[in-house]
Amino acid sequence: MARDYAQFTVAEIAQIQQLPIATTIERFGRHFHLSHHTPTQNYGDALLADAPQENFNQMLTGRDADMAIYAHIHAQIMRTDAVTQVDNHFQMHRILNTGTVGQSYQLTPQGMVAQYLVLTLDDVVGVVSTDFRRVNFDTQVEISRAQSVDWPFASEYVCMLQTGRFTRDRDSLRENDKFLMYQTQAKHFLTQLKERHNR
Repeated sequence: MARDYAQFTVAEIAQIQQLPIATTIERFGRHFHLSHHTPTQNYGDALLADAPQENFNQMLTGRDADMAIYAHIHAQIMRTDAVTQVDNHFQMHRILNTGTVGQSYQLTPQGMVAQYLVLTLDDVVGVVSTDFRRVNFDTQVEISRAQSVDWPFASEYVCMLQTGRFTRDRDSLRENDKFLMYQTQAKHFLTQLKERHNR
């Protein structure tokens, strides 16, 4: 984290700090609510593919949007919020997860699968089509890149690329000989950030 942080200018850091956790954009007269995870938190498992319907019902509660799009879980899904009746017609909102270009945890014999979402829009229908796309990418190029730089937990990342197995859980990370060192560095960096923020 500290290494990445050092690459940013003061202006870039200020800009990132001002970014919202969620936003709504308008295209072709339709409003799309965008968030990394839920509208109020960017972590957790509230919106896993098999999460309770109530969690998805809350995605657009109190928000003027036709659709919600989020990421975080690294899996393409389409869910809806609860069906309601408004002015004698039924209404529901689609809630889409884009998937992930990297770290999809899905392998083919050719390598890792990159996932992304393409929406086709017009000003009559709104969302004409929802296209969940999946393509292979050259996993070996990414493995070579990961091995050529001194990333924390690079070996776990390579393992994920080779096996499709999730390797960012606490137990997997603790197996790394440098876990305690990385943990200490992260805590020190977060302390420095807090001190800078409080100045």
